[in-house]
Amino acid sequence: MSQTKAQLIDTLIASLLPASDSSVDIGSNGVRFANIYGDTLYGDGSNLTGITSTTINSNADNRLITGSGTANTLNGESGLTFDGTTLDLTATSGKLRINSTGPAVHFIDTNSDSDFMAQVDGGVFKIVDLTNSETTRLVLNSSGQVGINETNPTEMLHIKDDGNTDSFGGLIIKSNNNSVNCKYGWRGIDGSGDVRFAVGGTEMMRVLSSGKVGLGRTSADEMLHITADDNTDGFGGIKIDANNGSIQCKYGWLGVSGSNSFRMSVAGSERMRIDSSGRLLIGTTASRTTNSHVPALQVSGPNYSDSTVQIISNTNGVDGAYLFFGKQRSGSPGGNTIAQNGDIVGQLRFSIADGTDMENQCAQIEARVDGTPGSNDTPGRLQLYTTPDGSTSLTERMRIDSSGNVGIGTTSPSQLLHVNGITQATQFKLLDNAKAVYGDSADLEIYHNATNTVIQNGEGALQIITTTGDLFCRGQNSITFNTAGNNERMRINSSGNVGIGTTTPGQLLSLKPASGQCQQSLTSATNQSCAIYFGDTDSVNRSTIIHHNTGDYLAFGTAASERMRINSSGCLSVGTTDTSVAGNNVQGISLDGPNGYFAANRTGNESFGFGRSNNGQLGRFFSGGTNVGSITVGTSTTAYNTSMSDRSKKKNFEEWTEDTLSLFKNLNPQRFNYKTENDSEEKTKGFIAQDLVDSFPEAYPVDDKDDKYWFNPSGMTVYLMKAMQEAITKIETLETKLAALEAA
Repeated sequence: MSQTKAQLIDTLIASLLPASDSSVDIGSNGVRFANIYGDTLYGDGSNLTGITSTTINSNADNRLITGSGTANTLNGESGLTFDGTTLDLTATSGKLRINSTGPAVHFIDTNSDSDFMAQVDGGVFKIVDLTNSETTRLVLNSSGQVGINETNPTEMLHIKDDGNTDSFGGLIIKSNNNSVNCKYGWRGIDGSGDVRFAVGGTEMMRVLSSGKVGLGRTSADEMLHITADDNTDGFGGIKIDANNGSIQCKYGWLGVSGSNSFRMSVAGSERMRIDSSGRLLIGTTASRTTNSHVPALQVSGPNYSDSTVQIISNTNGVDGAYLFFGKQRSGSPGGNTIAQNGDIVGQLRFSIADGTDMENQCAQIEARVDGTPGSNDTPGRLQLYTTPDGSTSLTERMRIDSSGNVGIGTTSPSQLLHVNGITQATQFKLLDNAKAVYGDSADLEIYHNATNTVIQNGEGALQIITTTGDLFCRGQNSITFNTAGNNERMRINSSGNVGIGTTTPGQLLSLKPASGQCQQSLTSATNQSCAIYFGDTDSVNRSTIIHHNTGDYLAFGTAASERMRINSSGCLSVGTTDTSVAGNNVQGISLDGPNGYFAANRTGNESFGFGRSNNGQLGRFFSGGTNVGSITVGTSTTAYNTSMSDRSKKKNFEEWTEDTLSLFKNLNPQRFNYKTENDSEEKTKGFIAQDLVDSFPEAYPVDDKDDKYWFNPSGMTVYLMKAMQEAITKIETLETKLAALEAA
């Protein structure tokens, strides 16, 4: 049976394909295969429409990346390569996307040079040197931080030392001819963390890890440290020049001879210097000692203009230029420790050369503290001095004190103008109540008091007469005060003693009534006090007697503290203000506090005596407010009660079973003299406390003042009573045994 050409092709293809995959469609535009199998498929790839998937068998020679699986996704097998020279993405927004857990692109250099890989690993973009141990050369992390030779950058740009032999960092900037370059590094030779700058391969500047900058040196002692530039003038390494070179300023920390000075020059000549001691020198290169001082500011010049300091205020107001002097005692700048009376606040000294030095002054103006300063209280005085001819010592000539008194020829002016010496004037005018005083002892005073003109003569009679004539005062060695005509009532004699009722006062104040009692009355308001003060030239309050109207008690004091008090009930308290005795509200004498000690010592007789009108307690003893003993008297007896024995005052009872009688077997009686006695005196019989204190501790207490043992009879009594009880028991036992023997 004959077949057409098309039928022959179908038959051929059908014979070549498996039955399950044979599907061929021959149309006018070509032949379409449902499935094509072959080693190689050739073609330009155009007009491949309607193909939903293409599968290429796995083999090492695959050349085609196929489109199977997810739509619009090219999938290829491991190891697929592109042998062409260029792979173009011609779309407007063409992208090459690689999906993987660690996507990477390898760049292989066929010239046997270093190969590199660009990779995203753990959210970090890296460029890796594949040829050199796969070393990471560059890193860009998700924070935008870039690391060069650093896999974990901590800053926006982190460059690690690249191992250059000069130990600079990894960034170099050079000029075209390589004559100037700048190297930056974060680690120095010893890992110090410095940043260094080099010119011509030589380090010129370094910023240390501490922030200090060194110029011309590799270290810095200060925030900016410049090494001397070896100029012959010895200035340091900073120079500021005007364009024409007429003005320049040089700064240096080392002078020509290592003088450690800071100098400034103008027009090539030094004009100002701060020397190694911090002194500011203007117009001179060396400090000078004047009047034993080396001033911190010195101005010197060859003429008056160069040696003049000018201060001008140009404000459009009342303020002028000021020069301040101050004084405080803290010992360091910035303090405000209060000054003391007599402190020098400021001086203007005028020194002259005497052919040898300038140690001596010809004049001085001085301000001092004049009184005791306090908050917003700064009393002061002004003193003027000159040096007389033939001398080098200043003499005070005039003073204005804190009261405004002016003294000429005196250091203690007592009047508004106090002149000690001869005064010459064509006119001398005093206002009302201003006195003209003549003589060292105020022998004559002349003044006008707006009503009367008063002339007082200290050498003759001193008379003060009132308009009614009932007061007459006359001084002739003494000043007397008279009333009721011419009857003297008070006198101040030539020694300064005041007498009231007597014409011959022998003390500073003498009171003598014409008859009856001599009384002096001190009266004050009900809420105030009346006081008598005893003092000396240093203090008027050495001792006091003060009656306090509030509380109605009389207090006696010494050294500005109350020592004794008598209250309104007549109770005397010494060393305490508590008027009750031993806290039991018993009125009498109370001794308390550190001075609450009673001592009595009388020669030849008893020192003290106690008594009461009937039988009973004569006195009680307390410890911390608790009654610990008493003395009781009867008609002809005295009892010493040294221990509380009432059952209501005791607790924690238990039997005392100690063998007390045997303690007395070891007694060691002695005869002795006390060390205060003479060896010839009769010896005392007794015992030694140290021998018995372990057996009878209550009988031998220790004095807390001198740590010496004393004998307490009351403490021994309990042992004697217990020993007697034990002895009676033994005697009764022996008597029973003896009676039995006698009966037998």
